[in-house]
Amino acid sequence: MIFFLLMAVAALSAAGQTSSKIAELGWLELPAFSEDPVHGYLQCFDHSGKPVKPVAYCYLEDGLRIKTAPQEVPTENGLLVLRDNTFEADAFILEESAVAAVALLDKDRREVLRVECPQAQAYGLWGPKKSGCPFVCIEPWCGIADRKGFTGDISQRDCDHALEPGESYEFRFTIKL
Repeated sequence: MIFFLLMAVAALSAAGQTSSKIAELGWLELPAFSEDPVHGYLQCFDHSGKPVKPVAYCYLEDGLRIKTAPQEVPTENGLLVLRDNTFEADAFILEESAVAAVALLDKDRREVLRVECPQAQAYGLWGPKKSGCPFVCIEPWCGIADRKGFTGDISQRDCDHALEPGESYEFRFTIKL
């Protein structure tokens, strides 16, 4: 069994159907997949809606970003396979990438939901490192953790947004079921 956990407060509806679990708790339960090692898939899309291979430029260690050379996230036919050990090393942080949307697909590769946020500067894709914890998180980010060893001023942080008095900033995303 796998769950999609919302990491933000969002109003959800699914083609006129609502689920009390979604409305009250903010999570969606997918069908149980028995002992099958593949629980589902994630697929990334660019701003035009074309599938793209996700590329990770860093990973987290103790909550801080460790920069690496660009590395394609391991996929099968362009899909990130969700298994018990998919996030064993940690989250996939897609920054400096063309990703504007991420879809969660069931085991039969049918789209279950899609998180769209063209203005996101990064996406965090993660699940628990512990096997048997049945959820995956899709997070569009407008800010990001510091790089390991960062000692600069707050104004030098990556992906931060500075506002003058009276200014506002809206960060919107859509979840389609």
